Amino acid sequence: GTPSTKRSRNAAPPKTHRRGGNEAAWKAAPSMAAKLAEEPLGATAALLRQRCEVDADAAYGLSVLTARGGDGVARDRKEALRLLIKSAELGKTEAQCQYAQLLAEGAGGVKRDEREACEWLRIADCAEARYRLGLFTFEGRGTRKDPEKAHSLIADAASDGHMAAVDWLHRKDG
Repeated sequence: GTPSTKRSRNAAPPKTHRRGGNEAAWKAAPSMAAKLAEEPLGATAALLRQRCEVDADAAYGLSVLTARGGDGVARDRKEALRLLIKSAELGKTEAQCQYAQLLAEGAGGVKRDEREACEWLRIADCAEARYRLGLFTFEGRGTRKDPEKAHSLIADAASDGHMAAVDWLHRKDG
């Protein structure tokens, strides 16, 4: 799935919303984690499978389990990628950033597409995503080269405590 086909459901959250994703999902995540922690091995995967088509956290969790194998889940990188993309489409910020990284590198069975990677970073709208998007924008990779906009994105990430962004600013602003 490309961000452009899902943009209406997954528009980037306002800048004041730094966690990204769905606020209700963030509030529900602790209860989901508590529920999963109470389950015996193998049951966690079963619970995640039940929810993964509609719950970004469940899809992400099952993606991680499927990528490494274990807890009653066979290792399957193609399925892990499908679940990662599903989680990204459902609004999970970590999944959006990870999928963008795979696209940027052409890794994990994903065809390299820096333009799409930039779109996913715009959607993710977290400090890590703004830092990465700033680097892409500074270099003109997948987006128009714009050092001023890049500086602004990276400064925003730095203001959120992203240390690599802070280091980049110190090197550039000297």
